[in-house]
Amino acid sequence: MITLSLFMGVLMLDLSSLGVQVAELVIEFVAVVAISRWHIRISSDTSSELLAL
Repeated sequence: MITLSLFMGVLMLDLSSLGVQVAELVIEFVAVVAISRWHIRISSDTSSELLAL
């Protein structure tokens, strides 16, 4: 995405088409971070329960 936006900027092309792609990338990144936090929370709860056995 960064390379594409740089080349489009250098070639003075219309950058408005990148808006949707950047928004999709941000949504995907937020989803991955949320899922990783959820996974860490679940795995830490499970590991503490296993240690109690």
